Amino acid sequence: MRKKVVVIVPVLLLVVAAVVFTNLFPFRQMLAADRAVAGAQQELASVTATNAALEAELAALQTPEETERLARDELGYVFPGEQGFVVVSPDEEAAVGEEAVDEALPEPRPWYAPIVDFLTGRDLEG
Repeated sequence: MRKKVVVIVPVLLLVVAAVVFTNLFPFRQMLAADRAVAGAQQELASVTATNAALEAELAALQTPEETERLARDELGYVFPGEQGFVVVSPDEEAAVGEEAVDEALPEPRPWYAPIVDFLTGRDLEG
């Protein structure tokens, strides 16, 4: 009876290992592919929205009113007899620099994140 247990336990462990290797790794790849498709669909929606906004801007640029507005706002053009001026606030420039530093810091990840990424296939993305 003891010899049977000694033979059955390693065989059972080999079967379990084979099941894990044959089922876990393709499952990870399927999850990664599904996430890639979802990301591509999200990117397509974003590009479509950007395209619609650009088409609306293009249509607006065809009007003389929009051309005048852009010339005044971005290039500082004025009509004869008008006086142009620019107001600069030093506080806004300092605030922009502080925001850039805050955005550059990565979020800390928990110690188990690489394990979860491996099991769910997130490590295959990128």
